Amino acid sequence: MKNLHCYFDGGFKKTKGYFSIAVYEIDSDNLKHQVHKETKVNSVPINSGNQAEYQGLIFTLEHLLEKEYTDYNIIIYSDSKLVCGQLTGKFNVYSDNIKFLYEKAFTLLEEVSDNENTIKLEWVPRQVMLDLFGH
Repeated sequence: MKNLHCYFDGGFKKTKGYFSIAVYEIDSDNLKHQVHKETKVNSVPINSGNQAEYQGLIFTLEHLLEKEYTDYNIIIYSDSKLVCGQLTGKFNVYSDNIKFLYEKAFTLLEEVSDNENTIKLEWVPRQVMLDLFGH
């Protein structure tokens, strides 16, 4: 299996959400090769940074499905303890504003896994995203 590392980060300013993703293929020498990097402004109004983080993950997963990555070990990195904790079952989902995003992300995680991929979600410190995206 090949290795793919994905990073996403979401942000929020005055009802406008934005998110960035970066996707790297890891070669046999363990070197990273960037295959995609993008920042988008969310077209749907959002109310919190947590919603922006979920939108970033959803966009990342949709990108993986669109590009038809198959037979990969995929690690998705986030600095959102809430998103990582909820999707790994460590935290409960209480907010109605988050539940629909959680459900969509969970469904997309399963779809990406169904493409003969293994997938893992990992929390990383905020500084990793600052270094990668500058926000």
